Amino acid sequence: MENQAAGILNNDNREAEMTAVNNQPNGKVIKPGKDITAAKANQIRAKLLKIMEQEINNIILDFSDVKKIDPVGLSIILAAYNTQKNTGKSLSLVNVPKKLYHLFKTIHLNRHFNLETAE
Repeated sequence: MENQAAGILNNDNREAEMTAVNNQPNGKVIKPGKDITAAKANQIRAKLLKIMEQEINNIILDFSDVKKIDPVGLSIILAAYNTQKNTGKSLSLVNVPKKLYHLFKTIHLNRHFNLETAE
């Protein structure tokens, strides 16, 4: 099982679904790969569900490497946010590239998520 998790987290000639998962005092930081799209939806959803099952109070998605997100990818993040919120926990997005930040703000996600732009 550990080798399978390592395979999901490592980058081996194809874009990794989740490039890093780190425990921090304020929660678990997840650094998604370059794309959060329909092509990777099942892997990303499964990884997020596994992390949410660990009873983590705060999940932080570090978007510093994210270049593209499509409606399916957005729906996965919204579902994770709703699951966390419904259980009294939180999900935050940090280091969001300005282009994505403006998209999220345009569709009013800043009213739901704690969004922080990349410096």
